[in-house]
Amino acid sequence: MSLRVDFDVEKELHDAVRWYESKRASLGLELLAEVDEGIQIILRMPLRFGLLETRLNKQSAVRRYRLHRFPFALILGLMKTKFMFWR
Repeated sequence: MSLRVDFDVEKELHDAVRWYESKRASLGLELLAEVDEGIQIILRMPLRFGLLETRLNKQSAVRRYRLHRFPFALILGLMKTKFMFWR
């Protein structure tokens, strides 16, 4: 399987890391660690997470993984052999 992260998602994550770092030293790094952990869990068990209703192509199954400590979720589209994350 391959993983593709949308450019806007990368920018939003970078902005969130900077914001959390401005609130408390290393808090942004903790966010990154939780996102990385979520991605690793998704890559190991992509079908574990609930389906979301969408208007996307029917060949795609859209699922959500919620972060535990931060008010974010990883939204992923499973398309045969590719993961896509977007906001």
